[in-house]
Amino acid sequence: MVFPRHQHQQGDAADGGQGIARPPMVGGRYELGERLGQGAFSITYQGRDIKLGRIVAIKLLRPQFASDPQFVTRFEREARLAASVSNANIVDVYDYGPHDDTYFIAMQYVGGGDLKVLLDRERRIPAGHAAMLGHQILAGLSAIHGVGIIHRDIKPQNVLLGKQGEARLTDFGVAHASIEEGLTSHGTTVGTAAYMAPEQARGGTLSEATDLYAVGVLLFECLTGRLPFEASNPMAVMLAHIQRPVPSLREVAPDAAIPAAIEAIVLRAMAKDPADRYATAVEMSDALAVATGEAPAGNSATTAVYPRAADDQGSTAVVAAARPPTMRPT
Repeated sequence: MVFPRHQHQQGDAADGGQGIARPPMVGGRYELGERLGQGAFSITYQGRDIKLGRIVAIKLLRPQFASDPQFVTRFEREARLAASVSNANIVDVYDYGPHDDTYFIAMQYVGGGDLKVLLDRERRIPAGHAAMLGHQILAGLSAIHGVGIIHRDIKPQNVLLGKQGEARLTDFGVAHASIEEGLTSHGTTVGTAAYMAPEQARGGTLSEATDLYAVGVLLFECLTGRLPFEASNPMAVMLAHIQRPVPSLREVAPDAAIPAAIEAIVLRAMAKDPADRYATAVEMSDALAVATGEAPAGNSATTAVYPRAADDQGSTAVVAAARPPTMRPT
């Protein structure tokens, strides 16, 4: 990897020439390399921490939002919430601060792309592999739910995959912490329409079950190669989540060999009433383990030691495991 050592480079063509300048150094210690991705409010680069000699990811808030206190507060909160949880299935945050006319977050670099890239390439993935990813996503959710955080934007783009295929949740930009009631108000809709629970689409009260609904949508997409509800505009999709029944996965993709037990788990996770969904991420993960034959009925979460991937500097994390360590893709 070559990292530039030059003066400020203005936004490239993908930024429309009006995006963020790409400086050679951020925060006095991070050299910037290639761009990894961009969103409406930020751009993420691969970087190198010159003090510790490790590869990182650097997210920069677009300068046009850096003068808005609400955007700056949300950006800082994203860093703080992600850094408050240490879990093998959550992207680690290392640093946050101002840089020139904007702000940055330095975080763990995960080298396998995101789940959206995998789905774009493969269209759908086998049930065993989808269940394994589901276990890991649910393990990350169990960790953040345990400290009172609701992610609110679970989708393939926010599931990063390590070089060994392990899943890590990222992007806490619209996450909600129970101790921060003032940052969003009742009646405010945040999230991504395609993965939005009915109560989220209505601007209602959110809970852990809201994230579990999104996991159900994500698994539906992984297993069938399609979203459960598609329409010409986001509002129509949101109304479908509120009003329309969830289609049968096995009817949507009859050639995908989706086990009935896994279809039932997805349909329960996507129940219209949050009270009809799984109570916790651990409960849903246990159901997946039973459905795939990896755990006996009545299995509960355990505590296990998982080795970090090589890009995590070889460290080891002790996590509350919402999945059996023996899960294998099929």
